Amino acid sequence: MSGEIEIEKPRMMADGGVELSACLRIGVRRWKQYLRVRGDSLHPDRLDNSGDVWAVLFLHKMMEYGGRYKVRGAVSASLLTGLDRYVTAWVNLQPAQYGYTIRG
Repeated sequence: MSGEIEIEKPRMMADGGVELSACLRIGVRRWKQYLRVRGDSLHPDRLDNSGDVWAVLFLHKMMEYGGRYKVRGAVSASLLTGLDRYVTAWVNLQPAQYGYTIRG
C-alpha cells in the first residue's frame, strides 16, 4: 500500500483565525484534517504548515495501513530520524497492528 499527504494552502477565517488543512490519501481512501488557529495578528505565512505537522498528525493512520508515503511539502531530516525511532518502537510493541516504511 502506498499513499501521500497533500497540504493545502492556509485560509483566513471570518473570525480572524487561520485554518490549516491537509488530506491523507491511501489508495481510494481519504482522510482530511483541519487545524484552526486563533490569536492576535495571525497571518497564514507566519504559521508552520510544513509536512512535519501533517506527518505527525497522520502517523498512526499511515502505520495502520503500512506501505510507503509521500509528503507533498517540506519535511525536516530530524523529524524523519525521530519518526523512524518512534515507529520502530510501535512496530515492536504492536507488530500485528502496525507496519511501515519511512523514506527521506
